[in-house]
Amino acid sequence: MYSLVIPLYNEELMVPVLRTRLTAVLDSMGMPWEIVFVDDGSKDKTRDLLHEWQLGESRVVVVHLSRNFGHQAAVIAGLEHSRGEVVAIIDGDLQDPPEILSAMHDKLQEGYDVVYGVRKNRKEGRLLKFCYWLAYRIINSLAECMLPEDSGDFCTMRRCVVDKMLELKEHFPYLRGLRAWLGYRQISFEYDRGARAKGGSKYSLRDLVKLTRDGIFGFTRLPMKLVRLAGTGAIAFSCLYFLFLLISYCLGHRPPAGFSTLIVVACLFAGAQLFSIGLLGEYVCRIYEDVRGRPRYVVSSVAGRNEKSNPTA
Repeated sequence: MYSLVIPLYNEELMVPVLRTRLTAVLDSMGMPWEIVFVDDGSKDKTRDLLHEWQLGESRVVVVHLSRNFGHQAAVIAGLEHSRGEVVAIIDGDLQDPPEILSAMHDKLQEGYDVVYGVRKNRKEGRLLKFCYWLAYRIINSLAECMLPEDSGDFCTMRRCVVDKMLELKEHFPYLRGLRAWLGYRQISFEYDRGARAKGGSKYSLRDLVKLTRDGIFGFTRLPMKLVRLAGTGAIAFSCLYFLFLLISYCLGHRPPAGFSTLIVVACLFAGAQLFSIGLLGEYVCRIYEDVRGRPRYVVSSVAGRNEKSNPTA
């Protein structure tokens, strides 16, 4: 079976478009299929429209989350409830064209375990495109394993990869990074990313910053290493400056005076200490969330399949 996982949040305008395009694409692939929708706590008519679709189509599964848990958690919920030997992930805005899923599946049949999409062109504004470009480069410059640039969650994976990904119980998942970290045989698939079919984007600049932060703190310890190097440099500078003052005093020179200089230096190092504590606190917070063991999402109901489903994950 071929499973297609789609997270949705307030996408009532997109559901009719999804119904038309996805059904045509999946039917043309010539294999049993299912669509696993994850309603990430939508507040519009998305839930009702999905329920109506599911009542008329047994191959549609709808997972309703109890509230909005975020895009990455919603994708994990969809993966948890999928049962295909091949699983694809695509966003509900259809900026990633579902018509290329067949070509990506053909690539998979060449012996690859993961085929991930790489965006050659984007239809967003210049500022947003630059932010995306910058975010990928920042993460890759800091990450300890190479992550594919300009690739999102849009991909096709074999079940073995999905199962291993679900074993990673990180509270702040960065799925495209986890996908690269797992290894296996992976290949990119370039395509042009279009504009949204209908409605406005639900993914804000704040969400992008959060995702970038998860990518940085989830795949590198470099920030703490840099803080350690900065601290070592500060200690070395202080020792050298103290030595300079001592030699000046022994030679009979009056030590240089200047309260302004002292204030600037004190503020500089105080700021560096607070910044270091903030970085350390970010790591500690993530450790705390993982140790506390709260679920990444909570499922309120599952419609469309009589199966044993986990209420939380």
